[in-house]
Amino acid sequence: LQHRPQFTYQHLLRTGQNLARAVTAVHASNYIVGDLNYTNVFVSNDAQVTLIDTDSFQVFDPDSGEIYRCPVFTPDFTPPELQGDASTLIDRTPEHDLFSLGVLMFLLLMGGGHPFSGSFQEEGDPPPITDRIRDGHYPYSVRREVPYKPATVSLPFDIVSPGLRDLFSQCFEDGHDNPETRPTAKAWQEALVEAEKDLVDCAANEQHKYDSHMGACPWCERTVLLGGRDPFPSQEAVDTGQHIRPMEVRQTLPTDWNPEWAGQQQVREYRPAGRGLTPRAEEHTSELKSRRNIVYD
Repeated sequence: LQHRPQFTYQHLLRTGQNLARAVTAVHASNYIVGDLNYTNVFVSNDAQVTLIDTDSFQVFDPDSGEIYRCPVFTPDFTPPELQGDASTLIDRTPEHDLFSLGVLMFLLLMGGGHPFSGSFQEEGDPPPITDRIRDGHYPYSVRREVPYKPATVSLPFDIVSPGLRDLFSQCFEDGHDNPETRPTAKAWQEALVEAEKDLVDCAANEQHKYDSHMGACPWCERTVLLGGRDPFPSQEAVDTGQHIRPMEVRQTLPTDWNPEWAGQQQVREYRPAGRGLTPRAEEHTSELKSRRNIVYD
């Protein structure tokens, strides 16, 4: 909202197309990006894409046959077959890039949410994203049971066109066990072009563009859900700076609410025989206060 307030969902689809074209060009030249993630993709005001940090690309020397490997990786963008391995010590393949590309497309089109982020449905602490990638626990899975559901704050998945949803499933479900089945960058480009053709305009806000298969504008609904924060603000809202104004937080507790613990101050005392710093209530602080006058030589 701060850096590209004029962007619409159409701009995001166009950004994805240009990103796919860039990756296609890299692979056609027999290079591998290796560490494809959002920090090495620059997007201009007109949705043009530039890949940066190219010094980490994997390069093949056709004369000597030597491969200069990519020495870095980003865990949340690393495919399942490389999770937990010494990823810098192997030759990368286009399929490894294609997993990372799928993650980037999901982040781009689903409001910045990671494709393996979701609500854990079992007891205990949820595993980290890297474990979910390794195990293929894609919350939007249609082919297998996984212990996750999409987070309640996530964008509805049907905001994405049916063709793009199929590519995500192909990338994160089919591609989990068979990396060669992941969609190519060219396939992403073509699906994104078709999705752009199917966009319709919202009657209430010309910045709201959404897929024609939807019955109502999802961005108007999202604005209400976010308490008035419009993901694609109108030009008037941008011109007046309304799109970045702090949102008012509605008071949800009674103004006279005064819990029993409200007047207690939590302090910490070091106990040598214990396990470190232990909180104690204010009623036990008199001894601590008297100790403050002790001077240690």
